Amino acid sequence: MVPAIGFIGKYINISEEEMNDMLRVIQTASYAKNDFILKQGTVPREIGFIVKGCVRMFYTNEKGEEYTTGFISENSPLTSIDFLSTQMPSSLTIVALEPLELITATRNDFFDFLEKYPRYESVLRNIISEYMVLQGEQSRLQRIPAASERYKALLQFRPDIIQRVPLKYIASYLGMAMETLSRVRTSR
Repeated sequence: MVPAIGFIGKYINISEEEMNDMLRVIQTASYAKNDFILKQGTVPREIGFIVKGCVRMFYTNEKGEEYTTGFISENSPLTSIDFLSTQMPSSLTIVALEPLELITATRNDFFDFLEKYPRYESVLRNIISEYMVLQGEQSRLQRIPAASERYKALLQFRPDIIQRVPLKYIASYLGMAMETLSRVRTSR
């Protein structure tokens, strides 16, 4: 449970009372490789923090085709933006790519904590801001016209992904066919 508190501690000094209240509302959860953490179309009920493992976020279109939108790994918050903004069904699916250890809190506990300690709203804004920067980087990467340049940018932006994520998901994330990804990788 310490990683999540250490993560939050980057943004704010945590009092002993706040830490005790955090420890009362958070729970641990484990998922096996390929387990679904959140399915597209369901209402997110928990917010999480990844202690160990990596997940893939994707959406499925009306034809049943999957499009990878990103990857999240250790020491990062894990939620659908829908969790924070509304109680609408999620537009994304989140699935474990590796055995996963999470720290979670329910939506009610999370917002009750924020109500009791409103100073954490600024922490939440900072985390959301960082999340939006990450999403912007992912968007920028996907708009690079040349496949080889997209792959090169991924190597610089998230080199860990190449070692941890199956190539078919990397190809989907980069918006290219597997054959194109194979050709780009061998030409390097």
